[in-house]
Amino acid sequence: MAKAHCNDDIHAKLNLLVSEFKNMKEEIRGSAFSAQEEVKLFKKEKDVTWRFNGNRVLFEFNEDIAGSLNQIDRSIEHGKTGYGRELIAETLTNIQKQSKLIRIAETSEGG
Repeated sequence: MAKAHCNDDIHAKLNLLVSEFKNMKEEIRGSAFSAQEEVKLFKKEKDVTWRFNGNRVLFEFNEDIAGSLNQIDRSIEHGKTGYGRELIAETLTNIQKQSKLIRIAETSEGG
């Protein structure tokens, strides 16, 4: 009886380890995907000559938001809702910060 209990413990621990390895594997995939997206973004930046700096800033902001939305989608797809919520909060903070800067610029004389 004790031997069966010991085997159950071993199986439970092995299942836990396998689950942790799968989670790590998904995190590594996500990091690799993010790195690929960054490389694509740098290549795009070199291809474009910006006539107005404001357009470049807005383009980069939009690219960041799009990247965050892609990461949120992947995290939800892989069941990592906690990480997805963190990304949502971070993205909302970035949007609010950008809106505040725009509001300040619009109300200033140099705006």
